[in-house]
Amino acid sequence: MRKISTLITKTSISVFTIIFSLTLSTGVSAAKEIEEITVTALKRNSTLQDTPIAISALTTTKLERVGADDFSDFVGSVPGLTLRDNGPSQTRPIIRGISSPGEPQVGVYFDNSLATGAPGTGNNAGLRSPELKPFDLERVEVLKGPQGTLYGGGSMGGTIRFITNKPNAQEVEGKISVEGSSVRHGDEGFQISAMVNVPIIKDQLAVRVVAYKRDDPGFIDNVTLGRNNDNDVSAEGGRVALRWTPTDKFTATGTIYYQDLKVGSGFHINPTLGDRPQTDAPSREPYNEEQVTYNLELQYDFGWAEALYSYSWFDRNAVFRFHNGFTGFPFPPLLSTQPDPLQAVTHEFRLSSRGDNMVDWTAGVFYSDRNSFVDSQVNYITAAGEPTTGLFLFKRHVNASLLQKAVFGEATWHVTDKFSVTGGFRYYDINNGSDVVNDINI
Repeated sequence: MRKISTLITKTSISVFTIIFSLTLSTGVSAAKEIEEITVTALKRNSTLQDTPIAISALTTTKLERVGADDFSDFVGSVPGLTLRDNGPSQTRPIIRGISSPGEPQVGVYFDNSLATGAPGTGNNAGLRSPELKPFDLERVEVLKGPQGTLYGGGSMGGTIRFITNKPNAQEVEGKISVEGSSVRHGDEGFQISAMVNVPIIKDQLAVRVVAYKRDDPGFIDNVTLGRNNDNDVSAEGGRVALRWTPTDKFTATGTIYYQDLKVGSGFHINPTLGDRPQTDAPSREPYNEEQVTYNLELQYDFGWAEALYSYSWFDRNAVFRFHNGFTGFPFPPLLSTQPDPLQAVTHEFRLSSRGDNMVDWTAGVFYSDRNSFVDSQVNYITAAGEPTTGLFLFKRHVNASLLQKAVFGEATWHVTDKFSVTGGFRYYDINNGSDVVNDINI
């Protein structure tokens, strides 16, 4: 056995950007008013019409109209947004065609929590963006073009923000959704989602609970192993949010997001086998993932500005398995198994101006520390398509870390009611390291 060890370390970059924008206003007749949609893309409240960046916002009504039960369901509703889909939780969102291997080019946020992909053995975190089912959302914001000033690394192509409905301390609310599905040449599936909102102390304290269970039918047959509809997907999870507003100036919100995902096998097919989706891979490729996010947000209104502190802890435990054909090599087909646990902690503090001012601004600091460990093993396979025990060709152990620190700010000067100038800066320091050990069984 031969061992090879390598070490990769760090990068430090500073950046300054400035953007000029021209905003035109036109009269709108009273008979046909444009719906005003409040967004927080600039990390302060503004209307969609007055936000000087390219942004699409999908409200609850729009999401329900298109039947958005998954990330891919609303991709076609946003111009310039596409998705490279290798199966559940193995997707890469792409905005305006900007895509490359490595860290993501599109940042994904659940409220103020940064969702991060697993880097794997190829340091390709952008290909494994995590997903949560979009039930009980207030809106989805898609920010197009570079968003490095306010959102930093991972937002070269843009940013996608999932804004959830917050606990309501005024009244009891509830919602339930039940769906069924059937796939031609496949199985049947179902989905049930529910939400309940309960005030605990009137106007001060409330809890909101969301839960869902989804079974998507499989439709790909494995002709080698004799397994039909092998790529079924089961997802269950939800979130619990507690919001406390003791005064009209201070708000504290704690949220836990949880999801358990199980995928029966891979989604690749061999089109030469016939019209039905089929594969002749001699091994199974199930995928399991459990993820949980803890988020705490503290907000205080000074009148002239609003302060926000956000803390997030993201824990993702995924196990990838994929078939290695190695056609032409003098050994039989192999199966790679990659347990890929990841933890990330994120802090952000910012101040944002309030009200209608000649100059609106946002300034803040950001800190993120991501650590992951990959224990990859390439095994020979049994006749049932499972990995052999203790018999391997190759192992790779990867300890990877990504530490980001940043200071940022952005301001918009409203020169007139039709013309504004926006300038922003971000200084950041990134340390990206990987400790790799390879074991070759020769």
